[in-house]
Amino acid sequence: MTHSKPVVPSGPSRLMTALAVLAVALAACQKQVRPPVSRTAAPPAIDYFKQGEELFGRGEYNQAIGAYETYLREHPEAANGDLVLTRLAFAYAAPRNPERDLVRATATLRRIVDKFPDSPWRPYAEYTLELQSRIDALRSEVAARDAQLENLKSEIAKVERAEASAQSAQAEKLRSELRERDEKIRRLTADVESLEERLRKLATELDALKKIDLERRPAKPPG
Repeated sequence: MTHSKPVVPSGPSRLMTALAVLAVALAACQKQVRPPVSRTAAPPAIDYFKQGEELFGRGEYNQAIGAYETYLREHPEAANGDLVLTRLAFAYAAPRNPERDLVRATATLRRIVDKFPDSPWRPYAEYTLELQSRIDALRSEVAARDAQLENLKSEIAKVERAEASAQSAQAEKLRSELRERDEKIRRLTADVESLEERLRKLATELDALKKIDLERRPAKPPG
């Protein structure tokens, strides 16, 4: 029995067959779905001014300070730098701030005066600095008067223990002087309390002003 051999294409027929196989293979590859390329999106930039405003609005002053300071480092010439410095000064001085720093608050107010001469916030900075200066001066005077008062009391006590009439006369003179100085101490103390009340009022107003639009900020401090 004779078996026939398979016919193997040759010449142009073999080339056409190879091309057909290649076309089928390419079509199959095109139908395969390629997996998407994974791309990690860059995190959005942090708006430290907005973050500071939110923290300031919630009364989280110490955290707001960090956000505001970062904002000023990144934007040293920011158009709203005067507002940010005002917020910083208030945050530094806020009684509810566990790390209250009146020295830095004063230095920040001076930056507003020096760097932003035309700022609507400058009058408030100057007003607060003036009040603080007057309070410091009055407190120093009160402390000096208190020391004099204690010395007078000590001298009177010595004179009262003396028996001579001349010493008794001196004691009466010292008592009169003591009463005068004591009255002045009371007046100075009242002045200090009055100024401190004005400072508290100013702080309350600044706290309320944080909600006011920049275009509506008053240009003059309270009288």
